[in-house]
Amino acid sequence: MHQNAKSLPASKSQSDEKQLIERARAGDLDAYGLLYDEYGSGVYNLVLRMLGNAEDAEDVRQEVFLKAHRSLKGFKGEARFSTWLYRIATNVCLDEIRRRKPAASIEQMGEDGSWEPVKDSSEGHPEQELGRKLSQEAVQAALSKVAPHYRVLIVLRHLEDRSYEEIAAIVGCSVNSLNVRLHRAREAFRKALTPYLSEDSHGDLPSGPKTYLALY
Repeated sequence: MHQNAKSLPASKSQSDEKQLIERARAGDLDAYGLLYDEYGSGVYNLVLRMLGNAEDAEDVRQEVFLKAHRSLKGFKGEARFSTWLYRIATNVCLDEIRRRKPAASIEQMGEDGSWEPVKDSSEGHPEQELGRKLSQEAVQAALSKVAPHYRVLIVLRHLEDRSYEEIAAIVGCSVNSLNVRLHRAREAFRKALTPYLSEDSHGDLPSGPKTYLALY
């Protein structure tokens, strides 16, 4: 699982973030820049996994932060800033998916590597790296075939590793309702992923080293 910008580092407390937000609300662009530095890569990864294209993801990330900046005065702190920001990102992604052309094929994604999320620079064994890349291509290809309102749940829960409570807040539903939606999302994802599963996977969501087909 790749590291995501979910919270400020230990050296920065919630009060530090609150002060940054207040400064940004007052028009301090430097303060907003620090918030962008903190959450920019996380928003990019979410958008990239939703859209599957790096150029689109960068454009949409900029749109998300512009929209958030315009709406910042309306942020009351009733939810965490990250939750509020990811709610905006999710809505912008869903709007973009409704407008955009059909998703790229797995062959196209493999050629340009456009689905590749921000990750650390460490490299493993070449064979493992190839397996990981093919696994990610398979996951992204399967995601592109899942309905957007289910896709976002798979991304937030299984790729972003976010809590049920946070996901419910992001998508605007109760935790009980989320459980039902997520069950349906998993079933849709399993069906879309079936062509890429190995014979010994028994239909489970891919995990661990199972032919390197893991939710990244």
